[in-house]
Amino acid sequence: MQLAEVILRREWDLMALASEAAERFPRPADSYRQRVSHSSGNWVYFMRRERLIKIGTTCNLKQRAQQLNATVLARVPGGYTEEAQMHARFASLRTHGEWFEPGPELLELINRIRKDQGRSPIEPE
Repeated sequence: MQLAEVILRREWDLMALASEAAERFPRPADSYRQRVSHSSGNWVYFMRRERLIKIGTTCNLKQRAQQLNATVLARVPGGYTEEAQMHARFASLRTHGEWFEPGPELLELINRIRKDQGRSPIEPE
């Protein structure tokens, strides 16, 4: 089996586990989450503040970046399910809450997204 196949299978296994966990253990509803629909206007974002990277979801990226005093590194369409998949995928890098160390695999994903969107790569800090 090729290394790429092993990695792809591992990613799919992690995404399946995250989806299952999100269904079995839904987040408690609060006013913010009730206002956010699962429409095409939602984003899963990767933002940097100082050294750490936050993986979250929002329907208003600019406002969220201002609230966090963070820089948007990348974004992809998605909601809570996709966010949970990213959290599971990078669980080994989690420091607290939705904040993650900028490990090589996380930076690689962010740079792949940026490249697909015609943006230049970010460098590790």
